[in-house]
Amino acid sequence: MPSEDVIKAFKKFDKDGNGVISRSELSMVLKNLSDTWDDDSVERLMNKADKNGDGVLQIEEFVNWLFAALEVDPTLKDAANLVASCPEEQGRMIGELFAFFDIDSDRYWNFKEADYSVVATEGKHLDEFSWKQMLHVAPPEFVDKGKQALSLEGMVWYYLNPEFEFNIEKDYLSVFTKVKMVQELFDFFDLDKDGYWNFTESWECSFATDESAGQNHTEEMFAWLVNELMPADEKSKGLSRKCVVDVYCQPMHSRFEMNIAKDHEALQVYKKKLATEILENYDADKDGYWNFQEAQTCNKETGETTFNEEEYMTMVEFMQPGNEDKSKGLSKETVVNSYLDPKHQQNALKDHKRVHWPK
Repeated sequence: MPSEDVIKAFKKFDKDGNGVISRSELSMVLKNLSDTWDDDSVERLMNKADKNGDGVLQIEEFVNWLFAALEVDPTLKDAANLVASCPEEQGRMIGELFAFFDIDSDRYWNFKEADYSVVATEGKHLDEFSWKQMLHVAPPEFVDKGKQALSLEGMVWYYLNPEFEFNIEKDYLSVFTKVKMVQELFDFFDLDKDGYWNFTESWECSFATDESAGQNHTEEMFAWLVNELMPADEKSKGLSRKCVVDVYCQPMHSRFEMNIAKDHEALQVYKKKLATEILENYDADKDGYWNFQEAQTCNKETGETTFNEEEYMTMVEFMQPGNEDKSKGLSKETVVNSYLDPKHQQNALKDHKRVHWPK
């Protein structure tokens, strides 16, 4: 299942868009799906899924719960809009998962690479005895005895063989849901779109996700990270997108203690704050709406495409299809949500800088 579908499912439950799923939000969606869900059954599921006991579901808890719950109640399949797990789709997932942990890119998993995969998908280490058993049971043409390694074809054989308890949908989502969140985080702060974080971009991310970490994120620390993590021929460019993904998602970098669920949630809060300040900066009459002139002024000063009044009202009609008074223009909620929704491709940090720190 593509990670986009799990993000879509998460947002379907997360009604208020605050990055977590409350008990009431979970109950609302489940009861709408099927009248077999009552307060007691929702409560039991919530208590089981809420591993850290904070009363809400984070994205990682949601992923783990979703696959367990699907085995109990297939009506959840409608909520998640899951993709049919045909062999071709499963094969693609296996290939991407294998490549992600094939650190030396030799098309084999050695014990260490297989261990990274198990840590990332199961939260525990692979023991050497189990690995040797896998090498012994797999067809010999899939095993490199000298390297004690299993080929990509060998892992496909294991995942698609019903005799073994391998679940590619669960494992793929455990990894690539996080990867997608890291990529969104990286792209938001990569203001020059060169595929690398320079010091300023890296500092902005640290400050947004943890203000105290941002204050301690010095140029010396950044230079050390680049020297530690980047290949020699790329050190002058800063931290690459792949490097940042690896630091968050590869167990080999667990010493950095990066938590993408926490940082991604902080990013949404930061986006909302910036977007609200942008709205308020151009809301000259302070009525909580952007009329045509206010929106036009913002677009001119942030470098966006300008429009005429008829085009603007068409946009208002499209973005606010409900019963809200459209004559006032775009509401605060609509403007803020346009910055939070990736499909609009608006970067609140870029616009905020142009507004408050013009060149």
